[in-house]
Amino acid sequence: MMKKGCAKSYGPFPKGCFFTSSGGLRSFEHPKNELKPVPRVDRSGDVCGA
Repeated sequence: MMKKGCAKSYGPFPKGCFFTSSGGLRSFEHPKNELKPVPRVDRSGDVCGA
């Protein structure tokens, strides 16, 4: 369901991370530190999320 709703922006969370509606993407080891998004590029070279 999530993949269908997000289309090309869908991707797995980095290892050791979780998502909350109040804080966004967080690390299990350092939950108070903000994570910075990195552009995700698909096989054809198109940027399709972060």
